Amino acid sequence: MLWAELSLSPKGRSLRASFEALLQTRAEIVEARRIIGRADYLLRVCARELSAWPQLLEHLDPRGDLVHKAQVQVEDAVAKRFSGLPQFTAPMHDR
Repeated sequence: MLWAELSLSPKGRSLRASFEALLQTRAEIVEARRIIGRADYLLRVCARELSAWPQLLEHLDPRGDLVHKAQVQVEDAVAKRFSGLPQFTAPMHDR
């Protein structure tokens, strides 16, 4: 599994809807989240090796003008699996 943080260029941000439509066309992108912070997107990509990334990026940004920066990591192991969202109780003063 690969995890990719993508920062879009100003042009990429202006074409966000088109970019997000492209994300839908690749089965190996199993999850894509728009995030706030140092990157615009966090992608979860089903691939065994980092060498799969350049071809995927070429598909997402064939002219090289949408993605400003990409940082990709290879998942080593799962330290904690997602088991559902926690059920928080209301603070004492709200009861």
